[in-house]
Amino acid sequence: MSLDLLTLQVVMSVVSFLSGGAMLALWLLNTSERGPALWAAAGILAGGLFPLTPFFGDYGMFLNMAFSLSALLFLLEGILRFRGFGGEPIRRAVLPFLIMLFVFFSYIGRDNAASRLLFSDAAFVIMLALIALAMLHGTCGAERIVHLIVALPSVLFASVLASRWYLAFSGEIGRTAPEFTKIVFLAYIPWVLGWTYGISMAVMFRKNGRISQMAARDDLTGLANRRSFDETLDYLLRTGRTDQGRFALFLMDVNGFKSFNDLYGHTFGDKVLVLMADAVRNSIRKGDFAVRFGGDEFLVLMSCKTGFDDVDMLKIRLRESIEKERLLDGRCIRLRVSIGTAVFPDDGSTSDELLLVADRRMYEEKKEGRPMSEILWESPSEAV
Repeated sequence: MSLDLLTLQVVMSVVSFLSGGAMLALWLLNTSERGPALWAAAGILAGGLFPLTPFFGDYGMFLNMAFSLSALLFLLEGILRFRGFGGEPIRRAVLPFLIMLFVFFSYIGRDNAASRLLFSDAAFVIMLALIALAMLHGTCGAERIVHLIVALPSVLFASVLASRWYLAFSGEIGRTAPEFTKIVFLAYIPWVLGWTYGISMAVMFRKNGRISQMAARDDLTGLANRRSFDETLDYLLRTGRTDQGRFALFLMDVNGFKSFNDLYGHTFGDKVLVLMADAVRNSIRKGDFAVRFGGDEFLVLMSCKTGFDDVDMLKIRLRESIEKERLLDGRCIRLRVSIGTAVFPDDGSTSDELLLVADRRMYEEKKEGRPMSEILWESPSEAV
């Protein structure tokens, strides 16, 4: 190869510094994200190391190995935090001991390339494999594709290092070390570039997912909001992807909700809405869709097989589940709801038609004299 080791080390330094700078920027743009600070430290540590190696004489390779292993350890710890793996306090306590272990084995192997590489390359391969596994663990769909951009370069770089480890193990490292080290250095560059690009995409993918989730959720209750409902209902109307093409819409209103705000204040009223949301969430089946429609109105989309008979049973189950006695801030509260229903396609084939029918039936039920929500009792400390 025409490139000498010093030139490759300078290139590796520049690439590492660029990666560290990118991770620093990523951290500043995503301060709540776990990982970028450690990734920035790893890149800057590696970037500052490579150009200095030749000036330390016999200790150059010792320092190179010790700091490279430590930088990769920071990288791995950042990944584990980013992916939310448990055991962080234990890892934080073990981290200094691992760094001291790296320094120790680097020092005792400073005069023997084979023994030095047997330890360092094995440690590199293990950590790179853990990085790839941690990135792919529990992922699917688009997230897995994004995380593969980090995992695949890590696996490829690990395979190059595993090849060098095999040469050291077989005793061939003395004759082939310089040339193969150039291959390792060349493999390092695309790995860092792939890593930097991939992990940046992974962070932004997660951030965009959170933004989309926030846009589709009600801030107070955590249920889906009106926008999310409109999109879901539009999809169902276009595709009919339900049991036999049928689904039911349940529009619910909390009877007497205004009295809670008037008597106990809006903060308590908000807690009542959260209580109602939890009751709705706990009363629906897997695959059903619960929405805070606005104010004290809630809505549920449920699949139904047999039409109105099935809807009546679902309505009874919803009401019984929601209208149980519950404790809230030292008060025993019983929610009462009026429920209006509409079935697709019997009651309409558009969103407006279904909502109009459900709204009319809900107010018809309210006019029949449904009981009001009430405080059954309250502890003395809560009484005004």
